[in-house]
Amino acid sequence: MVFNNGVIVSVDTSEIAQVVSSAKLKEILDSLGPANGKTPKPGTKALCGSGWCDHSVCTNTNQEPLHCEYRDNRRKICYDTCSN
Repeated sequence: MVFNNGVIVSVDTSEIAQVVSSAKLKEILDSLGPANGKTPKPGTKALCGSGWCDHSVCTNTNQEPLHCEYRDNRRKICYDTCSN
């Protein structure tokens, strides 16, 4: 898990996805996100859920503001808390 100012912004789901069902994984991921969170606006191809985006990470490359960015690694999740 990655935190920014004490709030979760990214999760690597590699290990947990191997031991729980897809439905349970979604339940766990939803519980980690902020209550009443807004769906993040990632780059193309990221699949957004309720307050989080699959296949994306929280980044601020080249001094840009933190944002969800699509990554080819399908085991990463980015939350809408990924913003300044």
